[in-house]
Amino acid sequence: MIVKSKTTPPAATASLNQDQPSDRPLQKKLLLEWAAPVRPYRQINKEVFSTILAGAFLLGVILFFIDGAMPVIALASILFLLYVMGTVPPHQVTHTITTWGIESENNSWPWEIMARYWIKGADKNRMLNIQLATNWPQHLYFMLGPADEKKLTQILRDHLVEDEPKPNWLDKSSAWLENKIRLSPES
Repeated sequence: MIVKSKTTPPAATASLNQDQPSDRPLQKKLLLEWAAPVRPYRQINKEVFSTILAGAFLLGVILFFIDGAMPVIALASILFLLYVMGTVPPHQVTHTITTWGIESENNSWPWEIMARYWIKGADKNRMLNIQLATNWPQHLYFMLGPADEKKLTQILRDHLVEDEPKPNWLDKSSAWLENKIRLSPES
């Protein structure tokens, strides 16, 4: 014996339950897109680099007499990195914020793994910092460039908490050192 139940068709129940959220997946929709440099950049001029080079030479001589050639080689590699980062401008990258999360350079991070955000920096080096709820990576950094900061914060506030962490001892000491040691007149 076949028993037919008296249920309403799915189309009819959908129209009855419009106030309840649907079980359909959220469609991916572009909310904001901007292009910005991949990292902060400030060109190092000859005077600044010669000051750094003189200080590194003195430190290298001291390190050579204390421990040999290995610390001097490490110092030279750090100087080379500083030179390259100060003379080669960064390439542009496109960042997109969608209803699913944030995407940049074929990487995507869903909203579920993001904890909080804050914006830091000055002038053209303003940066969006996002703390993740994962062990690695713990933070995402995106240069803002010409992005509409008001629209960006409005979108991010819908998904994340805006909360800048208090500076720890390392942040405080680096800020103090940056204020005490001026490599160039405009820094």
